[in-house]
Amino acid sequence: GDEYDFEFFGDSWKKLTSLRLGRNFLRGNSDHGYSLPKGISQKLTSLTAIDISSNFFIGTVPDEFLSMGDLKLLKLGNSGLKFQDKQEEVLNQITSNLLSLVELDLTKCNVKGFIPTQIGMLKNLQSIKFSLNTLKGTIPSQLGLLTALTDIRLDITELSGTIPPGLFALTN
Repeated sequence: GDEYDFEFFGDSWKKLTSLRLGRNFLRGNSDHGYSLPKGISQKLTSLTAIDISSNFFIGTVPDEFLSMGDLKLLKLGNSGLKFQDKQEEVLNQITSNLLSLVELDLTKCNVKGFIPTQIGMLKNLQSIKFSLNTLKGTIPSQLGLLTALTDIRLDITELSGTIPPGLFALTN
């Protein structure tokens, strides 16, 4: 049919904890204007990992991805999906709702605005990739509070100012 049919698999979808489809040649059905199933978070209620990076999807990132509180991994970088309507609210939603994140990749996802100081609340964060977005302002000093952080990618953005000293004190 024209829509993804989760019902075909019954309740077994609800047990899926990891959806890793990165680095493929996947694309959505542009004839029908969607890339990913609508209502994916309601059907895949146990997801803790989503990796659809480096694909050829079209359209926008589903809003529901930003409210899946159990996610530890969210990799959307270079997926072809963009944040269209709420580009400047995306990082605020992530830092408010996705407190369990360990890895976050939003490379080339049309994210705009400032990196919120609440980023320091993501205590488990080990990797953050915001490259190729239109970010403004400075790098928040709160990034230095993320003691698990081992990978920071903020290249090709419009950030300015100085590098917070706390980043140099990270031991990982």
